[in-house]
Amino acid sequence: MNTQMIENSDRGLTLDKRLAWGILVTIAGGGFWVGVQVTELASGVETLGDRQTEDRESIADNTRAINALRSSNARIDQRLANIETSASRTEASVVEILRYLRGTNGVRP
Repeated sequence: MNTQMIENSDRGLTLDKRLAWGILVTIAGGGFWVGVQVTELASGVETLGDRQTEDRESIADNTRAINALRSSNARIDQRLANIETSASRTEASVVEILRYLRGTNGVRP
């Protein structure tokens, strides 16, 4: 059991069968593990790309909705300004009518 696992001879470097199989299995297992990791990473990148596309579409939809709300808000603001102007004119007319009625109230033909 105390045999040398690596031997240097005239023929070159010689490995024991157990050591050689251990190295081969380790390299094959490592290659398989690296392949699985690369595949998982590629899948993750693809998923992130899909999500990014969905997010961009959602942002575009939200931007269109916000622009529609801004346009609606501008129309409402204009309507309120018109109502306020109309109420001011009506109030001025009422004041003028009251002034006229008070002025002619004491005078009878």
